[in-house]
Amino acid sequence: MARGPDAEKRPADWGASQAATCWFFLLFAARQGFTVASYTDQAAGVMTRRSDQREWISRVTLRPHVVFESDKRPAAADVDALHHAAHEACYIANSVRTEIAVEGRSDGLV
Repeated sequence: MARGPDAEKRPADWGASQAATCWFFLLFAARQGFTVASYTDQAAGVMTRRSDQREWISRVTLRPHVVFESDKRPAAADVDALHHAAHEACYIANSVRTEIAVEGRSDGLV
């Protein structure tokens, strides 16, 4: 079992990292002809104690940083739509009761 000042964060961040592995964003971007040069995520999770004292991951915040390259580049609205579509299609997001928020940033836009 994890010990130390960050021990309670680790399970939540592990859960957040699982949600961050969703590949649908890359799939949908490729289908629209956008080339993703890099995709990284600084996901974080929040543990909450329920009234029965059991803990659960109540919130996951995904902070993807996407860098696009090539001649066809998306606008910010395109990237927002890609994130939304990926979230809607993600089997992880559709399987948990945890709130999942996306706070993305992108480079290489039009």
